[in-house]
Amino acid sequence: MISTKCALAVGACVLTFMNIFPVNSEEKSASIRFYTELVPPFYWLDENEKPQGAAFDLARALIEETQVTATIEHLPWARAFHEAVNTPDVVLLTALKTKERSSQLQWLGKIHTANAYLIGLQSNHNLTITNLEQAKAYTVGTIRGYGAANYLREKGFEEGVNLKLLSQPDQLWSMLYKKRIDFVLSNLTTGSFEIIDAGWDPAQVTGVFQLKELTVNLEMATGKETAPATVNRLRKGLSGLKSNGRFQAIMRKWDLQ
Repeated sequence: MISTKCALAVGACVLTFMNIFPVNSEEKSASIRFYTELVPPFYWLDENEKPQGAAFDLARALIEETQVTATIEHLPWARAFHEAVNTPDVVLLTALKTKERSSQLQWLGKIHTANAYLIGLQSNHNLTITNLEQAKAYTVGTIRGYGAANYLREKGFEEGVNLKLLSQPDQLWSMLYKKRIDFVLSNLTTGSFEIIDAGWDPAQVTGVFQLKELTVNLEMATGKETAPATVNRLRKGLSGLKSNGRFQAIMRKWDLQ
């Protein structure tokens, strides 16, 4: 079982890999720092404190493909984003490409698509909805401070009426499994791992209603301070991994395709 709680205890930043592949002098670029947060199945630390996940495997493959010198580290999202925006040669392995961020970063290529759902228990067969307005008759939960919480408020959901905001994912999923809320607004990719970490069975939930408005691409990105030559090199490298099939193999390994 993957335990993100255990992983978080390791610390805010762990150096996990450095490439020493030789490169031609005319192709040399500054050392790249790949940053990611602790979010399975993209990145986490196992019981031996070793990094695992699709983003980690992808970073190693990209380093080999591009022959850059690089490190892979994990940081809390806010800090990683700040570093990427303000420091050259910092690459976010996964970042949601929202309208707000689209002009703040240089985007290197798509990694995954995050599909948002109202997720409910399969045993609650009577909870069927065909639009978000119908969901107002039930209680929807999400994490306080997440964009999902703001979205639901904008759509007319009210905390204490039909909106429940929790501070931690394990609390959120436990509320669903104990039938204290009817739906969780999340995605099934990372949600399944959060459910396991909370001690529940992800096979017992299903996506009841997809919120296409919240469907966004998860992409690799770097800040505007990173040199065009470096950006082009990384873009070509990621494209190359997709052309030769290594990207697809990594995604299949972690059940992301």
